[in-house]
Amino acid sequence: MPIAWVERIFETFRLTYGASWERQWSTTSGADSAAWAEQLAQHWSRGLAGFQANPKALKRVMESLPAKPPNLPEFRALLQAQPRQDETPLLTVSNTPMPSRVAEELRKLREPNGDTDPKAWARRLLARAEAGERLSSIQVRFAREALGILPTAQS
Repeated sequence: MPIAWVERIFETFRLTYGASWERQWSTTSGADSAAWAEQLAQHWSRGLAGFQANPKALKRVMESLPAKPPNLPEFRALLQAQPRQDETPLLTVSNTPMPSRVAEELRKLREPNGDTDPKAWARRLLARAEAGERLSSIQVRFAREALGILPTAQS
């Protein structure tokens, strides 16, 4: 990755993380901080080689940085988790309506399904329970509530 890009990344890190970024990469006492900064930038440049081919991934990562300043392996992992520019998403959404599907859904809305009683579902559930089918207590409770049946002492 070009050094200029790494320097922009570091500048964003300085602005985002402040002193915690500086402490993470501070030099030992007496060391030349400018030389250290240059070595660090060169190391990151080599470590991020190839990622300049996917600037959109870099942009996404830089727009959603983690709470703590990443080191080089962590930053590489963030970049690697991004989709490549040449990859197409596995799922695509079509904005083109499918006339047959639209017609079918509209038909379902217009035509009743044979139940003119809006509480028929509750009657069917209670009939199944009375026939001995095991239903959850919540199914029975909701069916009874829908039909206005008061709970019995054993319920």
